[in-house]
Amino acid sequence: MALFLDGDTFALFESKDLKAWTKLQDVRFPGHGECPDFFPMPIYQQMNFPCEMTLRAFPEGLRICRVPVGEIKNLYGKEHVWKDASIKPDENLLKDVAGGFYDIQLKVDLAGAKEFGIKCRGEAVT
Repeated sequence: MALFLDGDTFALFESKDLKAWTKLQDVRFPGHGECPDFFPMPIYQQMNFPCEMTLRAFPEGLRICRVPVGEIKNLYGKEHVWKDASIKPDENLLKDVAGGFYDIQLKVDLAGAKEFGIKCRGEAVT
C-alpha cells in the first residue's frame, strides 16, 4: 500500500507486484499540505517502505500492523543469525555487522523482564 499526496489531495494505492498499482481511495483535506494523522501509527518515518498493512484486534482495540512485502526478500544480502542469545541493556548485537538496512525478526522470552525495547540508529522501534 502506498500513500500519494498532491497538494491537499491524498490517495491510497495497492500493488501485488510493485509494478502495477490500483487506486483504492482518494480524499481531499482543504488547507492541509502534508499527511494528516488518520490514526496513530505503530511506525515512525517508514511510510515509504513497501509493506502489507492489516487491521487486527488487540485487547486495547483495533491496531494497524505491518509486515514488509515478500518481494523485499529479493534484496537481502548476507544473513546473520543468533540463537539463544542473552542480551544485556545497551548491548549491541549488530555492532560488527556492516550495512545500513536490516530485517530483524525476534523471538523473545519476556519471563521475568521488567521492560524490553529495541533501538535502531538511536530511535526506539515500536
